[in-house]
Amino acid sequence: MNDFEKSKEEEWICSKCGVSVAEDASICPKCGADVSEIEDEDGSINSINQPRKYKNNKPTRHSKSDKYRYLKIASTICKALAYLSVIAAILGTIWGFVLFFSPNSLSPRFGLTIILYSIIGGFLNFIFWMAVSELIMLFIDIELNTRTRK
Repeated sequence: MNDFEKSKEEEWICSKCGVSVAEDASICPKCGADVSEIEDEDGSINSINQPRKYKNNKPTRHSKSDKYRYLKIASTICKALAYLSVIAAILGTIWGFVLFFSPNSLSPRFGLTIILYSIIGGFLNFIFWMAVSELIMLFIDIELNTRTRK
């Protein structure tokens, strides 16, 4: 295979260093590899101005959807933690109301304290985990959008 491959989302990627390359480039801006021609899976050579032919319409590697897969998973886990904190806050609030209105409760203030901590803590946890999730996605977007192109 030559030094140049094309991903699913029409992005040219150097197969030696993995950096994104402009479609009309003849050399990779990072490693200097010749990317003026690409070699198809059947061994035929195409210039970069011709559409790439794939077996079964699938590229061999470097598709954008697979890039940063684990960061995307981490972002999804953070979102799940955010929603779990909301569920925990709701359950804590319900428990606080039960303690507050229970006739056998030692102190209604304890129930009120649980209600307040559940609402405030749940809200802050939700904001924190959603912010972490969005920051991860922001870092991915920044990296994908700040590649050097000619």
